[in-house]
Amino acid sequence: MPALPQVVNQQTISYQNIRVGDGNPNTIGQYGEPGWIYQDWTGGELYVCTAAGTSSWTATSGGSPVAPVSLGNVTGATSISRAAGERFNATATGNVTLTLTGGSDYDELNLWLIASGADRTLDLNAVIQKPSDSAISFPVTITSGKGCRVKFEKHGSTWMLVSLVKSYTL
Repeated sequence: MPALPQVVNQQTISYQNIRVGDGNPNTIGQYGEPGWIYQDWTGGELYVCTAAGTSSWTATSGGSPVAPVSLGNVTGATSISRAAGERFNATATGNVTLTLTGGSDYDELNLWLIASGADRTLDLNAVIQKPSDSAISFPVTITSGKGCRVKFEKHGSTWMLVSLVKSYTL
């Protein structure tokens, strides 16, 4: 007999109604009542309604926010805590040296960083592990007005650079 699957991050949700649609329910004006659940079938996000109306849906993924956390303008030594979320966006108004804190084994952290006003550099704190055979060398220059997507994953107590793609026009 095959082994039964394990349940991870199980949540009990009381609901009155389940809706499925195309897009963020807050953006498309989906009406909801407290406790209703909405599944965005194009993006996969799950939303729970917190109050009656069309803009009261909260995105969830394993119980944590899905929407990116805005760090606003950043420059110099910048620390991001995994406890604050998984997805972040920021505008570099100066050169940035990034440090990551918190998180558990196999947690991911994603950052969109946009260079504002001039070309900016992104460097990583020495404790963030970088691939030794990578073509990427730090600090990385981000062209003014363009974006850089950086993805990290935590293994044990070490944050590791997984990918870095730059020169997006956002």
